[in-house]
Amino acid sequence: MKIHLSPSPCPFPIGGEGRGEGVFSPVTSIDATGARGKREFANQGMSWRPPPAYIRHVAGPLQRKGDCGLAVKVKIKKKTPTLTPDDFAVPGDRSARQMAYLSFVVVSLILIGIASSFGFRDKNPSWIPAIAVTVWVIVPWWIFYILLPRRYRSRIGLKNRAMPTHHPEIRDLVSRQARMLGVKEPEVFVIDDEVGWIKTFSAGRPYIVVTKPIIELLKPAEFACAVLRELGKIKSGHVRAFSLLHFMGSTPRFLRGIFCMPVWFLHLLLWQNWEDEAEETLDRLLLIYTRNARLCASTILKMEVERDPVVNISPDEVEDYLRQHDPLQATSLQVSAHFKMGTTIHDKPELNERLKSFVVFTQSDDYKNLVQKLKEVVESQKPRK
Repeated sequence: MKIHLSPSPCPFPIGGEGRGEGVFSPVTSIDATGARGKREFANQGMSWRPPPAYIRHVAGPLQRKGDCGLAVKVKIKKKTPTLTPDDFAVPGDRSARQMAYLSFVVVSLILIGIASSFGFRDKNPSWIPAIAVTVWVIVPWWIFYILLPRRYRSRIGLKNRAMPTHHPEIRDLVSRQARMLGVKEPEVFVIDDEVGWIKTFSAGRPYIVVTKPIIELLKPAEFACAVLRELGKIKSGHVRAFSLLHFMGSTPRFLRGIFCMPVWFLHLLLWQNWEDEAEETLDRLLLIYTRNARLCASTILKMEVERDPVVNISPDEVEDYLRQHDPLQATSLQVSAHFKMGTTIHDKPELNERLKSFVVFTQSDDYKNLVQKLKEVVESQKPRK
């Protein structure tokens, strides 16, 4: 809130110790930005920040004409509504991730403390064990969180980067959806691979890697859902954790246990206690922005089927499974697709739980409130005529 003052003579004595001398600076206008906006009060070179209660107390009377005959204008700007990660996140998402990082720090400190006790046990104390364990903790963390994502981006190369002359439709899609989510537009790379997948990594600035088979596998609307889901990792702050899961998962086990045990411990905590909650958080974001549960389910099922080399289900069979409503009217191909998908979902309990959470969340009051809030955000972002 800004209270603007303009020097003006006043008919009654203010200043000059009550002798009618001096010049009084009456209030000419008040500008308020939000409930906790900036508040400045300037009176002849002095600055004062009044509390909100005081502003509410004086704003009403000041709207009337003062004794100096000046009208007071009050302008209050409403706070723009936004959809934050806390609004759509699963209750255990942030706490599980924070607990994993906290456990990693505690275990690392314990290991360093044990090494220090061995170094100072003899008459000739030595810092070498403590330094060795500290390096054993910090170096793998730096490798998996900073070095590997940057080297992977360098290995992909600029030739695979989506630009106006190279996959411009994917670049434009990411740009539009990044603006819609309110996140900084990441770089996009399109590469060749035998398996279709799309993932987000962080090398300072996040970047998305898309393989060509996933573009051919998904329909345009489904591919847009997949991109939106990856951008949701940026909005939710999940990129570095998912990067760790990716690179640690591709590291041989003996290297994890010997050279990277503390970071491997962090990976196990995130994989067992956090990843499912994070996936459900991204599913919620997808449902809120698309408001199409069938489209979201089709996208996730096709991506899960493509990622698993054991499952032998085609995209058309996934479509038949989702399209089937009445088993008595189903064709033999639809029954076969239903059997294959049912077996796959039964063998993947985490996938079954995710599909169930779709139905539960879309029927909840939280979903309806978040959709309504998103509509208000979209309306507030439209230019006023």
